[in-house]
Amino acid sequence: MTEIEKALKDIDTTTHPNGLRDGIIYYNEEGDFCVYNHYSACEWLKHLAVHYGGVTMEEATQLVENSDWMRMPESINEVAFITHREQYHWAMLLVKGNMYWLKGYPSDTNNYEEHSVWEEQIAKQYQLNDEYIYGDLEPADYESGILDNAIINKEKEGGSS
Repeated sequence: MTEIEKALKDIDTTTHPNGLRDGIIYYNEEGDFCVYNHYSACEWLKHLAVHYGGVTMEEATQLVENSDWMRMPESINEVAFITHREQYHWAMLLVKGNMYWLKGYPSDTNNYEEHSVWEEQIAKQYQLNDEYIYGDLEPADYESGILDNAIINKEKEGGSS
């Protein structure tokens, strides 16, 4: 079983009523891949907004649904941009706005001892996946058909304009 097959093994890729799904594969010509769990990423934002931002689930849902988070990333580079920060940061930006840490809100969850326990409970209760899984493609991935519906980054011919 290849690294990407292991990453996808337990992920339900069914499209949810809101149009989002998990298990979206992105890769580039260098052989890097990312499995982006779009549905779970948006659900994590909602739960974090409720838990740390102090809004209701209905308010959190509206914030996420009215944001760019509902749009599927177009490339592995775009996924890398949104996953370079913890979901907590993006949730707090949605709820409290830019520079929220200057308004007295923590900038991360590192000081919250209960965060890991809470995260495990939420993941189990709502069947949420990690937002993303990065790895390296293997020769068998190109032959197996697993990449047939994946989104590939290709360098633009002629350089950038």
